[in-house]
Amino acid sequence: MDRKKRGLRWALCGGALLSVSGMAAAAFPDDAMGVYGAYGNNMHSDGTTHAPSIGLVVPWNGWTPWERGAGTTWYFDLWASQWRISRVNDDVQHRSIAQVGAGVIWRHRLAEGSSPWFVEAGLGVSSTNHLYKTPDKQFSTAFNFVSQLGVGRSFGVDGRHEVSLRLQHHSNANIKQPNPGEDFVQLRYGYRF
Repeated sequence: MDRKKRGLRWALCGGALLSVSGMAAAAFPDDAMGVYGAYGNNMHSDGTTHAPSIGLVVPWNGWTPWERGAGTTWYFDLWASQWRISRVNDDVQHRSIAQVGAGVIWRHRLAEGSSPWFVEAGLGVSSTNHLYKTPDKQFSTAFNFVSQLGVGRSFGVDGRHEVSLRLQHHSNANIKQPNPGEDFVQLRYGYRF
């Protein structure tokens, strides 16, 4: 499946999940702990790397460099992933790479906090147990920075369920070469306690 068809498939799946309705109230538990499961694919045409993940959301109610407006919250994102490389050659030693990471995410809920829709942006760090390598791409470090953007929607009783579509970029910020980076489109389901 070429890159455009794969991207269209992810966009349609994400759009279908994001259109789920059934909000019971306009109060959302954005300041509550939560868990999530996610599945991502890379976005280049030299093969596919699948990245299933599990994670923990921990609210951050401390100081922030930006004022908290209506609908704006922050949280810590702690996750573990497994990158599964589908296309390898003799040079590629590891088809599966474990990753752990942590980041800080800014969330803004639309309509001054009363909408089920939200946007997110975040920065973090991650480490893998092996260097990521495909036939056409190779990381030089196991430590990498992670930036992400996302859009999502809460649903269900008290808005405790949420789905989001995310774009993630992993690279070492030119600490060492080569630094090709890797981009993933990720679909995520979360539950807030």
